[in-house]
Amino acid sequence: MEAAPPNPPVPVERGPGFSPHWRRTLTLWLGMLAPPAAWALQLQAVYVMVPLACQTHHRWPLHLTTAGLLGLALAGGWLAWRDWRAVGGGWPRDAESGPGGRARFLAVGGMGLSALFSLVIAGQWVYVFAINPCVE
Repeated sequence: MEAAPPNPPVPVERGPGFSPHWRRTLTLWLGMLAPPAAWALQLQAVYVMVPLACQTHHRWPLHLTTAGLLGLALAGGWLAWRDWRAVGGGWPRDAESGPGGRARFLAVGGMGLSALFSLVIAGQWVYVFAINPCVE
């Protein structure tokens, strides 16, 4: 008895290049992840640069780093706001499911995270202004 020929492989679409909505998905995730990543980078970068600021008696690298990463956190909020407007605005609803509900949830979450982490970065910037980097 002869075995049946194997079924031809079914092509699987993988990667962002195959989906027509990969850019929206990318901006949704960037809007959600950029603000906490900006805060973590700001916290670590300023912590690492304090000895250099003490040696050179210049705080401008600390200010420049904090301002740039605050801009990154706000840019994440802008991406989230843009995506939120693209799906029609409004709050996510319990009965809403599918791509529209997921996009609305991620966009609202990204705007909230952007507001929260922008305030945290701004609060940490106060210490860069107020405290001498050479104080131990």
